[in-house]
Amino acid sequence: MISFSNEQKITAVVIALSLAVILIAVGVVYPTVRYINKINQDTLNLRLYLERRYENVKKMHNSLQQVKEIREKVAGYNRHLFYPGDELLLITTLENLPARHQVEQKIESTNLDQANKKQVNIGLIVSGGYTALLNYLSDLESFDYFLNVTQLHWSAMAKNNQNLDQFQLRLQLSLYVNQ
Repeated sequence: MISFSNEQKITAVVIALSLAVILIAVGVVYPTVRYINKINQDTLNLRLYLERRYENVKKMHNSLQQVKEIREKVAGYNRHLFYPGDELLLITTLENLPARHQVEQKIESTNLDQANKKQVNIGLIVSGGYTALLNYLSDLESFDYFLNVTQLHWSAMAKNNQNLDQFQLRLQLSLYVNQ
């Protein structure tokens, strides 16, 4: 049998213990370190995902708040929209407008009698004094309906018997019909 010296025995034990430590480190510590790194990466990904979700929730909350504010603002718009069946009210209001400003008005053209219209077009010829026509336009601007002035033609007329300057205003108006 081979006999080893104490020094060789100690060296063999140290080598065996070193190999055991290395095997333990490779077998236990390295997988644990890899697992910890994987958990750190998963935690980072989860944090980023939750931050994106939080930002989306904040945006959605802001959007809902904006929708609520818009609904409150728009609630009063219904009275300014023209609906089918409001033709008589529109014509009556237009016919009452010149009497308040001492101007003459003639409704030249309209498509109010057409069925299934998406837009109402009205042509007006208004004549009167300069300030009266300005006041008429101001009243037309504050009209109950959303009127679009598609054409405005202002021209001077000959002086009348009372030496007052007279002007003529040709207007093409349109308003959308709310279905």
